[in-house]
Amino acid sequence: MPGSPRAFTLEKQAFALVIPVAQQCHLRMIYVPPALRGQGQARLLLQALQAQFAPLALSANVFVPDDIVPFFQHLGWREDPLRQFEMTMAF
Repeated sequence: MPGSPRAFTLEKQAFALVIPVAQQCHLRMIYVPPALRGQGQARLLLQALQAQFAPLALSANVFVPDDIVPFFQHLGWREDPLRQFEMTMAF
């Protein structure tokens, strides 16, 4: 069902939660236990998700810490210039 969260794992070494919608698939969470980081597990899981949901674009519409941004950029992702602290709400 579109819009329902779906959980995925790569051999229980990397975990992700995505929400597929009409135009794209939103990556809501990706996690690799600290002891397993640096072995390519997150990259492999993201590649599998992109293949699984093609032709939908995979986007991460969540806060990504600055020290993680290079990981996504290395995989060809681009950062949206809008930051949460730039948002305003008018009443």
